[in-house]
Amino acid sequence: MINDNYPDITSAFQSIIDRIVWHPQEVVDFVKSPSLYSYDNLIHASSCEFEWDLQQVGLTHSRWVRFLTQYIRNDELRTWLDSITEQRRGVVNLLRSTGHTEVVPDHHHPELKGHRWGACFLGVSFRYTPQPNLTLYSRTARVPTTAVMELSLISHLGREIRKLYNIKKEISFTWFCSVIHVTTFDILPYLAIRGEVEELIETKYDLGRFVSRSYREILTKELTREQIPYGRQRRIHRRVREALVGQLLPSCPVSSLSVWEGNS
Repeated sequence: MINDNYPDITSAFQSIIDRIVWHPQEVVDFVKSPSLYSYDNLIHASSCEFEWDLQQVGLTHSRWVRFLTQYIRNDELRTWLDSITEQRRGVVNLLRSTGHTEVVPDHHHPELKGHRWGACFLGVSFRYTPQPNLTLYSRTARVPTTAVMELSLISHLGREIRKLYNIKKEISFTWFCSVIHVTTFDILPYLAIRGEVEELIETKYDLGRFVSRSYREILTKELTREQIPYGRQRRIHRRVREALVGQLLPSCPVSSLSVWEGNS
């Protein structure tokens, strides 16, 4: 469990990653290879500022657009933002996720499409008083990959609301996250980019053992469909290898994104 207060989303996100990777005994509740789980998390930040680069976790601008397309409908977002003017004191204004939940196996690409257990990101609410606040509700958040998408969304919603309604105060942030989920393949690009893979492997942590096994596969397997059947795994293998020799993805700061980029 993580139950902490931070000055902003940037420090919250970095702390969550650091504690799960380097201090798992403090926050990890369940371990099952190749994953770690932290349950019943409640995270507060005094500001919605999020200074991050998607490059740092092995993601690109196209992943952001895909996230918005799946979870946010532009017409619903506009209606939600407009309805803020109608809020009375103490009213909480909810924007529900529209994430697809069906699972559709594809015989050519055997990975499951969709969310078998329901949408990961459930919704966002806003309240005016006593302190302007955005709250994120997550069924599960994969750190650092899909979590960076959800937190980027919150940061930009905060900017939109402050601009639209001329709010001078910082908008605070609250995150109710039922499960923070870290897998070997989610964390490996981040570790490789930071040059921390070997350091983690040398620890006695469960994640170090899981990373060691996957890391050996990345260094030895060919990037072919025969050896690595799943497209996502081939992509991660490639990005880790590239990071090891200093070939990084294009920079994509969260500040350069927009909530209106989805195809809906």
